[in-house]
Amino acid sequence: MKIRNGFVSNSSSSSFLVAFDKKPKNVLELHKVMFGTKPTTVQMFDYSSYSSLEVAKTVWNSLEEQKPLTEKEIQEEAGSGYFEGYPETDYTQDTESHRIEREAVKVGKDAWKDEPWKTKRMNAWNAEWEKREKEIDKCAEQYYLKTVKPLFKGKKVFKFSYSDNDGEYYTTLEHGDIFGNLPHVCISHH
Repeated sequence: MKIRNGFVSNSSSSSFLVAFDKKPKNVLELHKVMFGTKPTTVQMFDYSSYSSLEVAKTVWNSLEEQKPLTEKEIQEEAGSGYFEGYPETDYTQDTESHRIEREAVKVGKDAWKDEPWKTKRMNAWNAEWEKREKEIDKCAEQYYLKTVKPLFKGKKVFKFSYSDNDGEYYTTLEHGDIFGNLPHVCISHH
């Protein structure tokens, strides 16, 4: 079973899978493919603006020692968080684990603490989660096959991660569309 992380707090982080025709050799070459030849600024909403050269240096520091991802690594990363086509959850849906909780209450028991209700509820919840995981895995595979694989065909793909936990600058990197001129996908780990 895969372990998915995220969806727990109000903080966010995102992974970007970014494709290059070839790996840039230095910051200026990277800047050229990201922003063009002339320096510009990167800004998100009313946050501070940052030099495109500063942003390119930050990306370069992540890129410099990386090797291109393998196809398997791309597929795994593309399905590791919230992606385009991620199946929504209907939290109003009546489930077996909810039914068990209601039944326990009717007889004065707590399905989170009192046996055998606790075991019954956990078994039901585990089965529901396993079914949900299979649905997510199926959607992740379709996302990879229909979107990611064709987008990256013949390219060198690298991974970058940024989080709004690390301050305003990294919030801008995460949400400021810095890879907008390159083929890329964003995987949200909110």
